[in-house]
Amino acid sequence: MSGSVASSTSKTGAEQETTRAAMADLSDRELIRKVTNGHPEAFSEIVRRYQDKIFNAVFRQVGDYNDAHDIVQQAFLNAYRNLKSFKEESNIGTWLYRIAFNQSVSFFRERGRKRAVSFNRGASEDGDTSSAYEPETHADPSAGTARAELRDRIQEALQTLDDESRQIVVLREFEGCDYAEIARILQIPIGTVRSKLHRARLALKSKLAGLEESRA
Repeated sequence: MSGSVASSTSKTGAEQETTRAAMADLSDRELIRKVTNGHPEAFSEIVRRYQDKIFNAVFRQVGDYNDAHDIVQQAFLNAYRNLKSFKEESNIGTWLYRIAFNQSVSFFRERGRKRAVSFNRGASEDGDTSSAYEPETHADPSAGTARAELRDRIQEALQTLDDESRQIVVLREFEGCDYAEIARILQIPIGTVRSKLHRARLALKSKLAGLEESRA
């Protein structure tokens, strides 16, 4: 009895691995078609492809690991529920960014509070806050401390921007999106992206200078 159960379990695990491997070979559009045609497991591959990038962007947007986790989880749930409304000529990454950023705004609006300014770099599921996004390996401990302080000042300065300006900065400076892609994600004119980014950079430069003076 136990042998047959073990064999069945092993086979199920192998079948699951085969399914995951097959999904990995599909394009984003093929995955979307599979989900909308009654294969919800295909959405797991979409999540796997985009969750790190979306989480990183949302974390920089909101400044708190736990809030970012909740927002991204809800954003992917919203995406799954609304997948049939996705237009195939669009880019799934652009669409997911838009959903996640809209969710981050709604998240705080619904709670009637400002973003928490806890400048955790991020954390793993076991609570490790050593940062999952940019490795910080330094022979000199003081270099790591200076880097962490600069990172926190940047995050603090980002939180002083309005939502749209902060989103533009995050997408351009941290995610490497071009002006056209930012315009598509936020559904605003490219001219607005350029002008708001210019003003945001000036504001951040001034804010960072002020923070430097106050901590001197």
